[in-house]
Amino acid sequence: MALNALKTNECIIFVAIAMEEAQEQSEEFWYKIRIGLTDPYVFIKGFEALALGLILLLGTGCFGYLSGVVFNGVLDIHFQKAVPFKLHMAEQLLDWSITVLVFYSLGHILSNSQIKILDIGGAMAIARFPMFIASFFALFVHPHLPLINQIGPILFYAAISLATLLWTIKLMYNAFTIYCNVEGMRAVGGFIVALILSEVLSLVVFFQIYQHLLAD
Repeated sequence: MALNALKTNECIIFVAIAMEEAQEQSEEFWYKIRIGLTDPYVFIKGFEALALGLILLLGTGCFGYLSGVVFNGVLDIHFQKAVPFKLHMAEQLLDWSITVLVFYSLGHILSNSQIKILDIGGAMAIARFPMFIASFFALFVHPHLPLINQIGPILFYAAISLATLLWTIKLMYNAFTIYCNVEGMRAVGGFIVALILSEVLSLVVFFQIYQHLLAD
């Protein structure tokens, strides 16, 4: 009986240890997921971030072309008919390059740290990953159909668009604070100014592009 009791206790201890390890692994897994979604720069930066980010930008452009959704502004997502494939690609690269230019320039004004264009470029490309998700879900909306026939999908996509937009802003802010080495009110104020400048500049650029396109 004593031997059986000992074996039972050993089994209980083994199960308890296994459950504790599984819980720790689960917590570590979800921690990495949370960090990866909000601060992916912990895991990827520099040239690797730039390469992956550019691939995601091109993927966003492809999905945008297939679904009819356009990103003709740093913070703009909407449907538009008959946009050429090359313009969908140009939108992604222009949105990204304008953002990099503005944040890189403002970073030099606000920070005394050495700011690398490669780091800003890679981080801002990764920051637009949520737009890739938005362009993918746009495939399930058919803007050419009557609105009454697809209220559900449109409301769902509106929620997705809002969530991905807020997510993008969060990633951009984290990238700005990390790679421009700013914090506190200077970081908040500088980010707001940079975001507004990026949006206005992108709208002006795309207005000229679309005016030229319609004129042709």
